Amino acid sequence: MRLGVSAETVRKHCRTGTYPAERRNTPYGPAWFVDASALPAQPVPEDAPNITEGAPDSAPASDAVVTALTSHIDDLRRQLATQATAHTEAMQRLREDHAREIATLRDVNRDQYVILERLSVPRLADSQSSAPRPWWKMW
Repeated sequence: MRLGVSAETVRKHCRTGTYPAERRNTPYGPAWFVDASALPAQPVPEDAPNITEGAPDSAPASDAVVTALTSHIDDLRRQLATQATAHTEAMQRLREDHAREIATLRDVNRDQYVILERLSVPRLADSQSSAPRPWWKMW
């Protein structure tokens, strides 16, 4: 935390009025809204270590290393472009195969539908013709 104290301590200071704050209702419950400009600045300890002390000395990269890394990056880009092209071609082949398979299934389903339609129409025997029967015959 910026002040170096826990959140509960900040809430306590807000309740007591040490920090200028406003309590508002939010969708997640009540929350304290603190004016950050009115908060005390965190003091820097006297014995704070110098940031530059103990940092390793870094030697500048040589031109040979930069050239080698640049050529390696270019090689990796070429490999990536080759793989992208191969993947695009493979995806196109899969799309074409899928379209052919769907067309075949449509044809098969159409043929099966015609066959089922022919089989589902019952054929009446001559004795069971659709001519009207006299009212006294039950069957």
